[in-house]
Amino acid sequence: MTRKEFESLSVSEQAGVLREHGVYVSEKVEGGKRFYLYLINYFFVELLHDFSDPNKVQGLTVSRIFEDEKLFHETSLPVKFPA
Repeated sequence: MTRKEFESLSVSEQAGVLREHGVYVSEKVEGGKRFYLYLINYFFVELLHDFSDPNKVQGLTVSRIFEDEKLFHETSLPVKFPA
């Protein structure tokens, strides 16, 4: 499966591919959010679990998809520049 094929899948189909073919690589915590990194063929999928608000029940969501694992170790949170 290519990155483009994965991106074209529905959320439930992406979850199935991750369960069946994803290889867990790493995880990290940044600013009340936990990120999980999975490898599928030749690309990485970063999953986000936001637990900063304990009253909000939220599942895992695909945060980013990329080819270079080094991007996972850089910040995952959006950079905000002053206006």
